[in-house]
Amino acid sequence: MIKNALLFLISVATICLAQAGGAADSQKWSFESDSLEAERLALETRLDFDEHYSNLILQEQKSIEHHTKLGILSGSLLGFGGMMTVLYFNEVWDTDGQETLKEALGMEILLFSIGLTAVGAIGLTYNIYALFNKDGPYNRRDSYERAYDVYKRRRDAQGGPKLALVPTLDIEGSGAGLNAILLF
Repeated sequence: MIKNALLFLISVATICLAQAGGAADSQKWSFESDSLEAERLALETRLDFDEHYSNLILQEQKSIEHHTKLGILSGSLLGFGGMMTVLYFNEVWDTDGQETLKEALGMEILLFSIGLTAVGAIGLTYNIYALFNKDGPYNRRDSYERAYDVYKRRRDAQGGPKLALVPTLDIEGSGAGLNAILLF
């Protein structure tokens, strides 16, 4: 009887430990596999990321060009709308009480030019802000260029043996040449 009770307790303990251990192992295993995969990819120095970095820098350069073009267009709208507002502001106010077709058209042009001025001001402000804020394309492009320089230096430092050509000058023998040096 004691033997059966002891066998029962051992089997229950084994089943409980197996269930608890299985759940812990599965969580630990997925975390370990993810971290091992991340370490393997991070330590992979044989892959060439030159094209990846050049694509990122080119994409940010296109974004800079796009915002610059929109800024120029918005500045043109601001200038044209401001000029039209100044020109038509004095012409549309008439104190005789009669509204002619010319005055009505002048008022419409004045309202349109005020709208152009507002759209131009908003567009110019937005595009200047979009270019130069902390997450703007100028800062991202500079960040990608710095990361690419770090990547190139790290890749060059981690490379295997390198052949370096060093110019030499022999003053005594009146000669010059190149020496090949193998760097490890």
